[in-house]
Amino acid sequence: MSNPKNLTAYRTWNRKYWMLALALLIALTGLEARTYFVEKALGQYLAWQNPGREKVGRQWQVEQKRLLAGTRLEKISKELRSREKQLASIPNFLELIRRVLQENQLVIPAQHFIRLYHTLPFFLKEHVIAPDSLIALRLQDRLDNVILNREADGVEMVLIDAQSRIENILYLSNELLDVFFKHGQSEVVDVTSDPRFAGRVFRFELFWQNLSQLPKGMQNNFLQAMPDLLTLAGPTAKVAISNKISENLVEVAVAPDNFRAVIYYLPEDWIINFVSTLEYPWMQNEEQDIL
Repeated sequence: MSNPKNLTAYRTWNRKYWMLALALLIALTGLEARTYFVEKALGQYLAWQNPGREKVGRQWQVEQKRLLAGTRLEKISKELRSREKQLASIPNFLELIRRVLQENQLVIPAQHFIRLYHTLPFFLKEHVIAPDSLIALRLQDRLDNVILNREADGVEMVLIDAQSRIENILYLSNELLDVFFKHGQSEVVDVTSDPRFAGRVFRFELFWQNLSQLPKGMQNNFLQAMPDLLTLAGPTAKVAISNKISENLVEVAVAPDNFRAVIYYLPEDWIINFVSTLEYPWMQNEEQDIL
């Protein structure tokens, strides 16, 4: 007969053995399950990150929306870059007006408008917008864009603030635009026989003598406004003042000979100041040095 003590010890050992085996089996099963889920999650992540994967259902819709948004953003960015490049390529205010006349409408940011505005001669800026008014708009952050529209009688300029509200509407008449385009340009003309200069043609020497009687600041204004006074000065040169006045600007011609002249447009008050220096204004006989 078996010893009861040995039987009890055997049963205890056997139970511990099977419990240990069961615990080991559970641990191995848990580890295997954990490895499975980790691998599955990792696989799903890698599949999601694979740009070449096929999308289905909601995942496909989300991806399509993302691609569409990216395409639109790139298109907008490309258009903005192209527009900025086009605006930056406009060299001066006259070219801006030419673009408006060709395209009928042009929207230009304030910084580009101001850059082009500064390419105008200082005495012509006032005919677009007074410099102090432009400064006030910028200081108060009331100018964001300028819309230029071609009209039958000229160009309309609409000043827009950051909230797309109209701050002011200005007009450049066709007559004024004609002045802008002709100012500083050479023209085939004989000032001694053209009716619009009749009785107002000065030998260069006499013109210069009378100009020298004006205050230095006024003399400098004439020299800045008419740079060809220096380049075309000579014994045969003449300066002619027209009877034509456009937008309070007087046509003045600097002619090196009887075949051509460079045309300028000067403020009427400048010409009045110049005329005040003449002892006998608008005399026409050569003995009095006016041709």
